[in-house]
Amino acid sequence: MSGVIDVLKWIGDAIPWPMLWLGACLGHAFWMTVGLNALYAWPLPRRVLKVTRKVDILLILSAPLLFTISLDLFDTRRLFWHESGLRPLLAPYTVVCFLLGTIVGPICQIRYWLRKTAPQQTSVRSHVVDVAVELGFDAGFTIGTRPSDVANFLLEQMLARQKKRRGGG
Repeated sequence: MSGVIDVLKWIGDAIPWPMLWLGACLGHAFWMTVGLNALYAWPLPRRVLKVTRKVDILLILSAPLLFTISLDLFDTRRLFWHESGLRPLLAPYTVVCFLLGTIVGPICQIRYWLRKTAPQQTSVRSHVVDVAVELGFDAGFTIGTRPSDVANFLLEQMLARQKKRRGGG
């Protein structure tokens, strides 16, 4: 495990602090979003998902503060690896998030942009539904019906209803 920590320390020391801070914030947001998407793959109750979405947003928004503390931006502007407290725990997470935000996240985004469009989105299939027929209000019109046929039908129906009202029946 010490070898992995040494590699992460080497990466963390080699990156300028503004780039490390920004990459870590992006990687943290990427990591939290991927986690939320994985959580949404499970059939969990809506209330649970609603709460986890809000917690996820709060965790993403806390990243700048988290990495400001981790990088000690108001004093040394570097990661602490061998002291006591919270910072040695945050140092490896900061570098891992930096790698996620600068390497893994962009690769995933480029692959997303380059993927083929699903055939369901590009196929042109349609089916015309005659709503009047489906609801039982068919007046007998077909595809070849002219507007004048419809107007004549409506006029005849209107005259028949007026005749019925007058009692001419």
